[in-house]
Formats: sequence, C-alpha cells, structure tokens
Amino acid sequence: MCTACGTSGERPDVGEPRAGQVVRVGRALRARTGVVLAAGADGVLVLTKGPEPARLAAEEFGPLPAIEVEGPAVTGAAGRLMRAARAARAGTLKVKWDIEAVDTAAMTHASAGLGARRCAALDALALGLDATVDALGLTATETAWYRAWTAAAAGDGGLALYWTERLPPEAYAGKVRLLARCAPALMRDPDMARRAAAVLAPLAPRVEEARALAFALAPAASPETVTALEPAASAHGARERGIAAALVRAEPPPAPPPPELRLVRAFAVYLTGRTPGAVVDTDELVPLPSPLLDELADLRTLGGPPTSPDWPRTVAAHLNCRLDPGRASARDLAEAGFVAEQARRAYLAGDEDALRALPGGDPAVRHYGALLESRAAGAPCRPDDLRPEAREVLAEVAEIRARTGRGQKAAVSARLAADASCRLLLREAAGLGLLRPPVGPEDRSAFALWRDLCVLERRALDGEWDDAIPRGMDIAARTSGPVREEALNIVAYAEFRAGRPDVALKLLDDALETRRPIGLLVNAGVVAGADGAERAVSYLRSLAWSTSDDRVRRGAVLRAIGLWQAEKDSDYPPQLRDLVREALLVPEDDRGHRRALLAVADGMDSDWLAGAGEIPAPDSWQRDLLKYHRTRARSASSKYDTSLEDVAKVLVESPAHDWRREEVQRLAGLLNSLVHVTFGEAAHLFPVVDVLARGGVLDLADEIILSVQAGTHLATRFQEEDATLKEEVEKRLLLEPAEKYLARAGELPEGVREAVGEEVGRCVAVAGLGIGMVVERQGGDLAEQWNALVDREAWDYQNRYAIRNSKIALMREFQAILQRLPAYLGLLRRLPLDEAAEEQRRLLASSHEKWSSEVERVRSGM
Repeated sequence: MCTACGTSGERPDVGEPRAGQVVRVGRALRARTGVVLAAGADGVLVLTKGPEPARLAAEEFGPLPAIEVEGPAVTGAAGRLMRAARAARAGTLKVKWDIEAVDTAAMTHASAGLGARRCAALDALALGLDATVDALGLTATETAWYRAWTAAAAGDGGLALYWTERLPPEAYAGKVRLLARCAPALMRDPDMARRAAAVLAPLAPRVEEARALAFALAPAASPETVTALEPAASAHGARERGIAAALVRAEPPPAPPPPELRLVRAFAVYLTGRTPGAVVDTDELVPLPSPLLDELADLRTLGGPPTSPDWPRTVAAHLNCRLDPGRASARDLAEAGFVAEQARRAYLAGDEDALRALPGGDPAVRHYGALLESRAAGAPCRPDDLRPEAREVLAEVAEIRARTGRGQKAAVSARLAADASCRLLLREAAGLGLLRPPVGPEDRSAFALWRDLCVLERRALDGEWDDAIPRGMDIAARTSGPVREEALNIVAYAEFRAGRPDVALKLLDDALETRRPIGLLVNAGVVAGADGAERAVSYLRSLAWSTSDDRVRRGAVLRAIGLWQAEKDSDYPPQLRDLVREALLVPEDDRGHRRALLAVADGMDSDWLAGAGEIPAPDSWQRDLLKYHRTRARSASSKYDTSLEDVAKVLVESPAHDWRREEVQRLAGLLNSLVHVTFGEAAHLFPVVDVLARGGVLDLADEIILSVQAGTHLATRFQEEDATLKEEVEKRLLLEPAEKYLARAGELPEGVREAVGEEVGRCVAVAGLGIGMVVERQGGDLAEQWNALVDREAWDYQNRYAIRNSKIALMREFQAILQRLPAYLGLLRRLPLDEAAEEQRRLLASSHEKWSSEVERVRSGM
C-alpha cells in the first residue's frame, strides 16, 4: 500500500490463463471457432455458437489448436476476451457466437478483484476501449497513469504528456522514465518540451533522472545540460562522458551506450542511421516512435525487417511493409494499411471482391482495378486509371503483341521482364517461343524461366511428347522450388498422355517430396486413378486436407468416392473409409456433400456410423438426416436392437425435408423388391409397410401396392395356421387400399394405373380365397360339431338349453367369418383380374353361396 495516498499496491492480476483463448473446435479445415469464457477444475466453458457455452473436460480442451487473434498484445483473461469480441465485431475473426456473451464474460473476469480491474484497464487501453476503462471503477488518477503509460508505449508523446500532466505533481515517479521514452518527440516540439519540463520540475529535487531529462528538454544544450545528462547516461555503467554530450548535440556518440539503457542506445543507433551509407540493426530501435523509423527507412539504412518479439505488432507490420512489401503477410498489410500491396495481390489473384473492398480513391486500387478489368474483358485498359510508368509498360506490351501476332520475335525490356503482372498478356507469345528476355544470364532470369515453362506447356498441350519431356526434365534439373515442381508436373502430363501413367506418377511423387501444392495433388489423383481407386485415394486424401478451399476439398472426397464406385464389386478401401470418416467429422455447410458422405458410410461403414461420436450437424436438416442414416446403420448392425420398422418411423417423424422424399422412395423400392416373392414369405415386413402407409409419406402407387402385398402376405401366413387377419388389419391393409385404387385410379399415369390395378386384383383374390379356404375348413368342422350337438340333443333332455346355446354360438362364430367374404367379392367384381384371379373369384363366390345356403337351411330348422 502507498504510504502517501493509501492506495493498495496490489499488482495487476492476469486471472485464469485459459480464459479468452480462441481455439478451433472440431477437426480439419472448417471446424468452428470457439472462445473460452471460463475455466476451472471441473472443465472449460467454450462458446462456439449463440450465447450458451459448452463444457469440455480438460483432456478434451488440451489438444484443441489455438487461433491467433488480430489486435494488440494483451495480458489478462478479461483482455483476451475483449480482444476476441473486438476482432469478431471487426470481422477479422469469423465466429457464430454471441459477441455480447463474450463482453459479459470479460466484465465478469475484470470484476474479480482490484488486481483484475487493473489488468483489464491496461488491456482495454491497448485495445482502444476507452469507455471500458471508465466502467472498471478505478480512481481517475490511476486511470490517468494507465493512459499515459499506454500512450508512451504506442509512441504518442503528446498524449502521454497530456495524461502525465493530470497526475499528482509530486507522485508517480515512474512518469520520468515514461517521458524519457518519448524524449525524441518532446525535443522536436518546443511547447511539449516546456510542458514536460514543468511536469518534471516537482520531482527534480529528489529524482536525478528527472533533473537530467528536464535539462535535456531545455531550448538549447548547455554545459549544465551535459553535466545533468551524464548521471542518467552512466547510471547503469556507461563510462564515456562523451555519450551524453553527443546525444545532446544530436550526433552519433563516440562509443555505443550499454544495452541496459535501451532508449539512450536506440537514440544513438538512430543518429548513426542518419549517416549516409550506414546500416543499423533494426531491432536496436524498438523504443523509438514510428516517424524516426520511417526516416531511416527512407534513408535505406535499416538492416532488415524486425525480428525481435519486443516490437509492438502494428509497428512491426508497418516496418515489414516498408522494407519488403512482397514478403509481408496479409495481416501485416491490413494492420499497416498498405493498400498498394493489397491491391497488387488482389489483382494477381484475380480477386475482384478483394479489390472492391479496398478504398476506391486510392491510386493503386484504381491502377490494379483497371488491369483486372482489362484482363477479364480482354480489352485495353483505361489509361487514366493507370500509373504513368504502367502506361509505358503496357505500351511496350501492345507493341510486342503486335509483332508476335505477325509471327515475329520480339525483345522484352528489363522493366517489362521484371513486371510479373504483365506476363499473362504475353503468355501466348511466350509459348510460341517468340519472346527474347533482356540481355543477361537467361538461365537464371525469372522471366526466362517463365518463358521456358510457357514453351514447355505449349509443346505438351500440342502433343509433342518427344520434345516436351526432355525439355521439361532439363528445366527441372537446373531449377528448384515451384519452377521445378511445375516443370515436373507438365512432364508428368506428357507421360500420362503418352500412355505411361506409372512414369507420370513417379514424376509427380518426385515433385511432391518437399511441398504438396494443390495443383500437383489434383494431377496425382487423376493419374493414379487410371490404376484404380485405392492408389488414387491416398493423393486425394492428402489433397482434401491440404487445401483451405472447401470446393477443392469436397471435389477430392467425391472424386475418391466416384473412382471406387466405378469399380464394380470392389472392396471398400481403408484409405477411402478413413477419408469419409474424417470428412464427416468436419463441419459442413454443403448439404448435398454431407448427404453423399452419410450415404457411403451408411452403406459401407455401418458399424462405425452406428456408434460414431458427435458428427457436426449445424441445422435441423442435417441433424434429421444424420439421425435417419444412423438409424439405418444400426438396423444393419448386430450390435443394436434396431429394425427396419425404426427406420420407417424416423422417416415418418422427420419434417418434410427435400431428402426425405428420396429416402422414402428408396425404402419403398427396397420393400417392393422384398414383397414380390411367394405369398406368406414377406409377412415380417407388415410393420414397416404399416408405419409408412399410416404415416402418409408414400406415393399413391407405392402405398396401394405395398399395403395390399403386406396384407396378402400376412393373410396367407394366418391362413396356413387356419386363422384369419383381425378385421381392423384386414380393413387397413387390404380393403381400404383396394377401395382407394378404385376411387383414385385416374390420378395414376397410364400404364402404371393398369399395373397397379392388376396387382391389387391379384392380391385381393389371393387373400379372399385364403379366407374362403378357412371357411371351407371351418364349415366342415361346423358340420361335425353341429351333428354331434343334434345327436346329443336327442337323448340329453336335461341339458337341452345348454346344447341349444352351443349351437347358436357355433353358428355365430362361423357366420362372422362367412360375412367377410362379400367385401372381397364386391371388390373383385370391380377390379381388373387376370385369368387366375378370375378363377379364384369364382371359387370364392361358389364357396360363399354354398355355405350361405347351408347356414340359412340350418338356421331355418333351429
């Protein structure tokens, strides 16, 4: 605790180290971006979608790959969460989670205690979230100090001075070193120098560094200034008094300051860098503000791009773009606002959307936009939008194209040869061998190598294998990297077209030794496919997980599946099995692709699909499809008590997705093939058909045919056991579908209508005749039992009442069966019948007439 003001000395608390981490949840390329809201002994809360996080065990969270979040460096849990929310709002971090939920979690961590609030304040300032600092409940003095410190770290001397002026005059001795860091900027502005000296004055009597800096900020150097600077310069072991004198005179010192005095040493290096012809270590300049760094960049005295981790991210990005824009990362370009290089890269990639996203008024954007438009339209550029030097280069391109268009050779200037953006315009001429590179070592010239590749490609496409193959091997032998890979790629194409796929594949394997470019993997997959699916799948699998382009990944997976499916009676290759499994575990927005993968896994890898863990399904369409295929897989596995009836139930209960109709038709086709066997053998399919028919998901023809077929199979099985269907089942599966056919036959297409009618007639005739046979058997039994009762009635006088009731019950039971025949006879009179069904109808009618008459005769004698 501070003895002067009573403020707690509690240090900033960084909090839970896992909170605020951004990770990739899932496997491979399209995994979901998650952010850790909280963590503890019981697991980690990770938010991937919406406002509700999921809890992961520590062992599940540990292997998840981290995602680097753009923005300034932060140290605490709240700061990491604030940075993640900031990046999500800016669109530099693509997320599906609720940003406000992350804001809430950040404030929860920031409110954990005084140390947490202090750490959150520093991080919020680094992120430019000034309003958040005010909401943390710290004192105005403390937040002023944090703002001054942050401004100084960013090299903003004026803002740092503004906030130090709002600190208590005799407190916060650390503001001396803070202002010393900004000394170069303060020295250049007399007003700021005067104000800084006023801030330092109350501390000067007791702080030596304050006196030294105050003298250094004086309007002119004096002996007193030099004397005052000496203790500050020598405080950490410097021995040369001349160092201080030289710095005051803005001259390079006679000896370098010690490394411990980083600001003094950086300023000394800066002064050295202002000397013509000097080259200085860039990493020695970390404490300096950007204007001084830009000055040395303009003088070309910086020794190379920054490498030290001490550089602020934005400053390092700026220097990378200044010193070597061609090698700067996309992140560097965005952070530094290096629009010209961003526009150049968008042009080379042919990315119109990226160009449109850049400031339209920028000359570089106009320049590359005109070039891209010209390339797409095959028309001359708008000259007013081009840079002046580009107009001259394009004028040379036009002249060369005119000459080569007449079949004449043309020399290329060094300036044009160095401009890779113009090569597409000269590609045809290069392929014909009509371009002469500038004078020099042609075999080492990038332009000459490009020209040689164009000639090689032209020879290969023209089928000149005898010339293309040795030419390409020569280029590959004297080059390396992408040029060698492309040469081998073209030679492999020539060998493949010449009927030597094994040689072509060996060349591609050679090209793929050090890198795995997408184009080479695609070609390897094509070439290997000529030798069968199993060999090609390994390349296609590598391609699928080497690309960030979802379309390429899907194409590789589907190509592998297609090659295998083209091989009839081929085993399911383990490499393809693993590829399909891996693809199913990647979040997928393409519904058709997801469906194709599930169909393969369902059919060929049902045990895995039946028991696989969580398979990503971002919406109800995919969740319902996954449930259906998983149920199908389990019905095919002996490990689960799942049947085809369960599959039918899933289809009926699923919403009417576009895939459901096709799967219902697929199942109906399967059932049609299974029911068209000898009647009675497919009785076990009755529950499946009943579920589909009652669910109303079948087409009219399938519903009628499958229902009457299932009913007939079931009726036949019962008839074999001298029994009959329950009337409710008989009505649902036989009588009502037949009536439906008679009522709606006009809705069926011609041809289908007749086929369905004949099948219904045949099934109703068989089922009806089956009941007729039961009637015949039971009628015979009835006669025997009836005669026995009549004989008994003649002598058993005392039980005549009971005997009479038995006769009534016997007759009632028989009549119940007999009365079911008219329904069948009525349908058979209206349905189309073939010869066999017509014969069955006559037999049924005869049986009905005989037994009806017999029943009537018996009843009349009762």
